[in-house]
Amino acid sequence: MSTSDDLASGPVEPAPNLPPRFRILVVDDDPQVCTLMQIFLRRVGVLVETAPDGEAGWECLQNQTYDLVVLDLVMPRLSGLDLARRIRSHSLTVPLVVVSGDLHQFDRSHLQSLQILEAFEKGFNFQELSRRLEALLLAQPRPPSA
Repeated sequence: MSTSDDLASGPVEPAPNLPPRFRILVVDDDPQVCTLMQIFLRRVGVLVETAPDGEAGWECLQNQTYDLVVLDLVMPRLSGLDLARRIRSHSLTVPLVVVSGDLHQFDRSHLQSLQILEAFEKGFNFQELSRRLEALLLAQPRPPSA
């Protein structure tokens, strides 16, 4: 049986009968949030990778292409807001979604200026969030398959 530490330490593959349709990166210093996101998104065929802070998230983005990035705003080493700025300053167009317990501290117009598609306050329903993220993924233009 896997523990939450096992699940949060790398990618969780989609269910065996579902090929991965999308790859997302969850950047959050709360391992429980990462684990729950992996569990719920795996059910809809999403490969989820996690990073515990913005610096680790940036490393992931340098080595892998993602269909969407989910960011916490307040993290050690490099905040989600600073990671979003870095992503945009390097002209990366990956869709960004914020999940944070401190949303009230941030100006929504500033988040919009970084092209953040959605912002969710922690305490959300994971099934609802996974449905919303799946809808965002499906709405994104995808390059034609080779």
